[in-house]
Amino acid sequence: MDDKTLEIYKAIFNNSILFLKRGIDEIINSAQELTKEQFVVSCLFIQTSLELGLKAFLVKEKGIKAILKNGHQNQTVDSIFNSFENNDLRTKTYNDLKKLILENEITLFGEIHFEHLTRFQKFRNNLVHLNLSFSSTDLQNLKYESIFAIVHLIIPLLSEIDFENETPSEFYAEYLDDHQYKKLISFPHYIEEMEKVAKKFTGYAYECPECYTKTFSPGNGICYCCNLNFIDAAEYVNCKICNAENAVIFDSLNIELNGDMINGLCLNCGDKPNVFKCPHCECKQTFYGKDELKNSCFDGCKN
Repeated sequence: MDDKTLEIYKAIFNNSILFLKRGIDEIINSAQELTKEQFVVSCLFIQTSLELGLKAFLVKEKGIKAILKNGHQNQTVDSIFNSFENNDLRTKTYNDLKKLILENEITLFGEIHFEHLTRFQKFRNNLVHLNLSFSSTDLQNLKYESIFAIVHLIIPLLSEIDFENETPSEFYAEYLDDHQYKKLISFPHYIEEMEKVAKKFTGYAYECPECYTKTFSPGNGICYCCNLNFIDAAEYVNCKICNAENAVIFDSLNIELNGDMINGLCLNCGDKPNVFKCPHCECKQTFYGKDELKNSCFDGCKN
């Protein structure tokens, strides 16, 4: 990307973040139900952030002309930049941008993502052009729709975060201020979505020992809500009490110094068994009395 295109990209990206932050503010500062005013303002902000996010993504992936109307297609980068500086740059419509992404298959968006893109656009159009009346259920549903948008639509457009190894909260920790971030990760609808994301991408969603939400995954050692990271500091073993797979967490850095035994905690049922890790075959198991450890290792172990 040349310097002038990069400057345009950064302007679009930053504006998308600006509207996103304002949209999030309206949602997380609301009570249990959005007011009509909060509904309108948050919807407009998030939809604007989405449109700018689509443009930023396309500029990065396909070049600046991908988002411009026909009148700019034969212009040089210098001429396009002059139009940008003079606020005279004309971009394609939201529908054209969606169509371009769909036809070129340049995101991981599936059918469900495009359904939400269209649904949010309809929300915005109805509010702006028709000023429709909305029930309390409609207002509540928008919270869920908004959370889906800020997690599954905007983040893939503005970042390269891989949900199998990184979390949406990492993105928001970087771009929200501390107050906004703390309110977002304590917002019930966001927590619910993070639990779904953790289960979908890692297969697990246990209680986080830091924020106490069911958003921690032993699959990658990360909490999808508060970003607690135990990637290199903990290991996991099955729980004998609740039978949850890899639910008992233990300190893998100090177990050897503690005679290969250490306290554990089940992140699913809360049980606190001891954990043994064989120094030879590295098999792991929970136990409550040392007599349980007799013949506990796998065949062929030197122990």
